[in-house]
Amino acid sequence: MDAEGWKTDPGSRLLARNNGNAAVEGRLTLWGALRVSSRLDFLAIGEAEAGKADPRRTRWDYDLLEARARLTRALTFEGGRILMPMGLFGARRFSNINPVIGAPDMYPAEYPWGAKLSGTAGALDWRAAMISLPVVNVRYTPAPSGQLRPLLGAGINLGPSLHIGASVTHGSYLNRSSPNLPSGTTWDSYKQTIASGDMRFSVGYVDSRAEVAWTSYNAPAASAPLHGLGAYAESKVTLTPRIFIAVRLEHFKYAFIGPFSPVSPYWVSGLTTENNGEVGIGYRLSNALLVKTSVRKDHWPDPATPSFPTPDGYAVALQISWHAYPLDALARVY
Repeated sequence: MDAEGWKTDPGSRLLARNNGNAAVEGRLTLWGALRVSSRLDFLAIGEAEAGKADPRRTRWDYDLLEARARLTRALTFEGGRILMPMGLFGARRFSNINPVIGAPDMYPAEYPWGAKLSGTAGALDWRAAMISLPVVNVRYTPAPSGQLRPLLGAGINLGPSLHIGASVTHGSYLNRSSPNLPSGTTWDSYKQTIASGDMRFSVGYVDSRAEVAWTSYNAPAASAPLHGLGAYAESKVTLTPRIFIAVRLEHFKYAFIGPFSPVSPYWVSGLTTENNGEVGIGYRLSNALLVKTSVRKDHWPDPATPSFPTPDGYAVALQISWHAYPLDALARVY
């Protein structure tokens, strides 16, 4: 369970909440797993949010709903609504794992329907998946419709403290109801390609991660593909068993694509540049209770179009997180 307090500026496309007024938000995340046999598990994650600091005000949904089968010691199958198999942050988006409070803007955590095979061979690891959604950020492109697409990835462990990986995916990214597309085209005529690299490095009390993503979009309003490049790097330093500090820095050049309006025959497309950074400190009151505070700033030096202003902004946040394992509590009682 998370309780958050926010104070932001009123205008930032990325950071503004509740029109700049102080606001709070509550979040409940539930997860469970059922081990049917030594080789087969079923897993589920659900989440509910409410509060003026959440642009959606109130939301509840299930995120993950998958079956996981260990075919051999080095080969695993996952199927259902799975975590997007690209990027490092999705598996670390929960408050008790995320070193700061915000999330990278490069692409949010997603849970497409699909199937994935993954395995290891010595220092190498790999994954191959068919998924229903593209890797997108709906701040900059339309909410996508589902369509199967491939995703491939591989990595290598260079010693116990360093892992380097890469992924690639290609497919459609628009919505079936996209209005006023050029004559002779359909929503899935326009494709997106993403190639990404990632790195994890840990030594002593320092844990660092970084990602970079190259993107290419065929856009309805562009005569040539739009190419973007984005990256973020973060580092967490544990000062004492209870106290840590963390920083995340980001730089992106995004493809900004969308209809000018629902009734307009024109589409807008271009590249916009964003820089942002977040600095935070955390204190563990106990194994189950964590308090974090952070400050985040963004800067938009190159907006895609004057029709969509992107003023700079800031966000100050306080987060209190508590996690518990009900079955452990029941076991102690009985």
